[in-house]
Amino acid sequence: MGCGLSVKANDSCKLFETEDSIKEDNLTVDKLPWALPKRFKFGFFSVNDEKIKVEKIHTLQTLFDIIEMESGVKVRYDFEIDRLILEGTNELKLGAKGDTSNFLKLGGLKSNGQNVVKSKFPIGKNPGEPVDDMDMEEIDVAYFDDAFSKAAGPLGTTIELRTNISDGRQGAKDALEIPPGVKTIKEGLVALKKDVETLRFEFVPSVQGFQAKFTGAETCQSKIEAVMTFIEAVQGAMEALPQLTEDVNDLVEEVKTKVTEPSQITDALKEANVPPMAWPGKINLVWENVQKLTKAPAVISDMKNELDSAIGDLKGAAEALQ
Repeated sequence: MGCGLSVKANDSCKLFETEDSIKEDNLTVDKLPWALPKRFKFGFFSVNDEKIKVEKIHTLQTLFDIIEMESGVKVRYDFEIDRLILEGTNELKLGAKGDTSNFLKLGGLKSNGQNVVKSKFPIGKNPGEPVDDMDMEEIDVAYFDDAFSKAAGPLGTTIELRTNISDGRQGAKDALEIPPGVKTIKEGLVALKKDVETLRFEFVPSVQGFQAKFTGAETCQSKIEAVMTFIEAVQGAMEALPQLTEDVNDLVEEVKTKVTEPSQITDALKEANVPPMAWPGKINLVWENVQKLTKAPAVISDMKNELDSAIGDLKGAAEALQ
């Protein structure tokens, strides 16, 4: 029911094995692939300033119903793209200081200034693989927060570029009506040539002069726009990748060196007047951030592979249409 280590794996590597698995009563939120033992946190999270309580008995569908009842925001899981989608009537506000559950974080959900929010990454992905969650946890210790804040820009850019590629490809696939499970858009682009064959230009003389218009352009126009959005995402990533790769590699080593020296950790906690009883929790957060940083180069490498695949796909379509 996903590719995580806490449940049985499946070929789709999605949060659920089938589209109907979300209805199974035994699959509570802490047993899904996104929630390895000790990783999922029960408690409260906020949607439009309404506190949503997550309990051990809740399945994902149950939680969807509670969110809609408490906040009026509709939630659904899109099996095809393996993401959660929240939709409200106005701009959505997700999360608040004091939230104790990490449901929004594991779901890749963050406010975007719009009334629809979609998971930033496929949420059934094996937590052992590179994950598109690169947000640095706030430690509330200046020494650590200053170090990790340097990562915000490059890591944010990395995830934005990868999201643009993923969303652009999915948008092109949807527009070209490519069946689920087919990764390439080549055949869809080749088939687009048939749509263009229906394009007509009408010229009708009249007393006042003439009327002229295209007919049959609506379908191919929307498809072309979707494909161009994907192409622009690929071009943007290609342009940014060389410098981004260098920046991230340098950043990882710099920050790791600063925050992993035991004596520096102890001195920083003492200087911030953190009670000794709270040290283990702070140190765990530091190591969570370090693990995310360590995965960053792998995420970039994964994106390079996605770009190579996309370029090959587009090149193949161009050759087929010669």
